[in-house]
Amino acid sequence: MIAATQSPSWAQSLKERKWFSSLVHGKDFEQSLQIEQAIASAVTMMLKLKA
Repeated sequence: MIAATQSPSWAQSLKERKWFSSLVHGKDFEQSLQIEQAIASAVTMMLKLKA
């Protein structure tokens, strides 16, 4: 995955779409998923929706 994000075609895609590179993997990725899941659960609970 890391090698793919270092390719010239990926750099061109970022530029064309006006994106920025923010590759996250490993423990950082796991932690960000846990945070996103917690936020989604809290919002679901506040809106009284079924998960």
